[in-house]
Amino acid sequence: MKAYKLLSLIFVLSSCSSLNVNALDEETLYEKKVESDIYDVECSGFSRLCNEKCSNNFEMGSYERGDYLEYKFKGDFFQIYGYKGEYGGQVRLVLDGKTSYTNTYIEGMNRYKSLIYEFKDLEYKEHTLKIINNENNWCSIDYFKTKMKESDFIRQSNLALIGDICCSNMYPKGGGNKDLNVIRNERIYKEGSSGYGPSQYDSFDGSGINENVFYMGYTFNSTYPVSKVVYQAGDYWGTGGWFKNGSLHLEALVNGNWIDVTLLEDVGYPVGDERGLFTSCKIYYFKFNTINCDGIRIIGDAGGSEHFVSVSQIEVYSDINTVSLAEGANYRSAKLI
Repeated sequence: MKAYKLLSLIFVLSSCSSLNVNALDEETLYEKKVESDIYDVECSGFSRLCNEKCSNNFEMGSYERGDYLEYKFKGDFFQIYGYKGEYGGQVRLVLDGKTSYTNTYIEGMNRYKSLIYEFKDLEYKEHTLKIINNENNWCSIDYFKTKMKESDFIRQSNLALIGDICCSNMYPKGGGNKDLNVIRNERIYKEGSSGYGPSQYDSFDGSGINENVFYMGYTFNSTYPVSKVVYQAGDYWGTGGWFKNGSLHLEALVNGNWIDVTLLEDVGYPVGDERGLFTSCKIYYFKFNTINCDGIRIIGDAGGSEHFVSVSQIEVYSDINTVSLAEGANYRSAKLI
C-alpha cells in the first residue's frame, strides 16, 4: 500500500487516500486526524459513547450547557468534525482566548462525521482550544484534523503512520481484522484483556502447517532515525497467536538489507510454545541505539499448533525518549506540540 502524506492517527486509508502536501518555511506539513474519544484530555461533562456511525465507532457527547473539552495543538489549522442534525445546538469555541460560535442544528437531517468548524491561516505555534456546549442540546465531537511540520512529526510522532506495512502474510484468513492498517490505528488495549481478536491482526491462514518465520512492520520511502519500537500483542488462543521459543527479535532495513537490531535491554518476551506463558495484549518495548534505516519489523517463529501470530499495534519512534501511545502519549489527545 502506498504511503501518503495525508496522515490519519487512526489511519482509515480507504477514506483518506489523496495526497495533501503543503509548504511552510520550506518544510512539508503533515495532516493528522485525531480521534476525540481519549482518556487524558481535560474534560468536564462530555462522555465517551459508542456509535457505529462515527469515526472509529466512538464519539464524545454532551447534553448540558457548559460542558467542555479542551485540546492543545501545534499547527496552522484545526478542523472539528462531529454530529450535525435536528438534535444539535450551538457550540462555543474559545481558541487562545478568542471566542467563536457555530451551530450544529440542521432541520430534518442527521449527519455524522460532518465538518463543524475550521480554524485556518493560523500562526504555526502552540494553540489551546476549548469546545463548549453552549445550549442544553446534543453536542457530539467525533475527531479533529490539524497539520504539523515534518520535523515536529518525526520528532514526536509514531513513524508507523508514514510507512508502508510489510508483512509475511498480507492476506490472512482467520477471524482477525483483514485491514492491516489496524496495527497503526493507535488503539491500545489493557494488558490481559481479551475478546478483541476481530479488531486486531492475526496471521492465521487456515492451513495449520505454516511454520515459516513471521514478520510485520514498516518500510519507508526515506531514511529515518529510529530508536524505539513498541509491540502490543493481540489476543491469544489455544492454537497460537505468539512467537515461539524466544525467537522474537527486531530487524532494520539498512542499505537494502534486513539486519538484526541489538537491544539495550531484554524485552521480557516469554520463552516457550505454550498458551499459558503468554498474556493477551501484552506490550513489549524494543529500545536501541539510533539506527538510520528504511524499514523496521518484528520477526520470529510463529507459535502454537496453527503457527500464527497476533498483532494489536506496532509503534515506531525516532527518539528513544518520545512517549509512545502505549505509554500515554499526549499527541493522541490532540496535544500536538
